[in-house]
Amino acid sequence: MQSFIDFFNNTFTELNIWSILLRIIMAIVFSGVIGLDRESKRHPAGFRTHILVSLASALAMMIGIYMSEAYNTDPARLAAQVISGIGFLGAGTIIFGAGHIRGVTTAAGLWANAIMGLAIGAGFYSGAVIAFIAIFITMTLFRKINRSYKKRHCGTAVLKIKLKSRNDIEYITNLLSSWSIDIDSVSFNSANGEDDTIALSLGVIMENNVDNNTTMVNLMKQSCIISASLKETSDENE
Repeated sequence: MQSFIDFFNNTFTELNIWSILLRIIMAIVFSGVIGLDRESKRHPAGFRTHILVSLASALAMMIGIYMSEAYNTDPARLAAQVISGIGFLGAGTIIFGAGHIRGVTTAAGLWANAIMGLAIGAGFYSGAVIAFIAIFITMTLFRKINRSYKKRHCGTAVLKIKLKSRNDIEYITNLLSSWSIDIDSVSFNSANGEDDTIALSLGVIMENNVDNNTTMVNLMKQSCIISASLKETSDENE
C-alpha cells in the first residue's frame, strides 16, 4: 500500500504527461456526471457545458502551475480570473419569465464545477473527489429532500395582477407579505393604451395553510386591482 502511495505521489503530483492526462480525465468524468443531471432536466447548461467549464478551469490551474515553475509567477493568478470570470456564464443560464426565475441552481453548479476543476488542475485530488461527491449529492439527493419539504410545507405559484397605478406595487407586496405569501420573483409591463396601469407577474411561495380562493377574493376587494389570477407551478426549474 505504501509503495502504491509513493508511486502515485511521484507520478501524479508533479506536472508531467501522466498527471496532466489524469487531471483532464478526472475533469471530464466528474463534470460530465454533474452535467448529465442538468441535461436530463433540460437546462441551458448541460453535459458539454459542464465538461468545458471544468476542463478549462483545470487547464487554467495547470497553466498557472507551469508558469510558476517556468517563470516564477503567481500560480493562483489565473485561478482567480476563472473564479471571477465564470460569473458571466452562470448569469447566462438564469432565465426569467412567466413570473419565476429558472436556472439559479444550474448557475451555482457551474461555479462549483469551475472550483472543482481548479482543484483537479492543482493536483488536489482528495479535495476534488470529495467536492465531486458533495456537488453530485447536492444536485440529486438534496433536490429530493427539497421537493419533499416544499410538498409538506409550501407551494409555488404565479400570481398575475393588473394594477391601476404603479404606485400601488409597494402596497400589494406588503399586503401579500402580511398574508404569509413570499415573493420570489417579479416582472412587470405597462399596459398598452392605458395611462399608468401596470401588469405584474409575481413568482410566489405560499404555505400550505394559505387558501388560494380566499387569497383571490381578498385581492379582488382591493380598489387598486383591476384583475388577478393565480396558477400553481412545480419546482422543476431549479
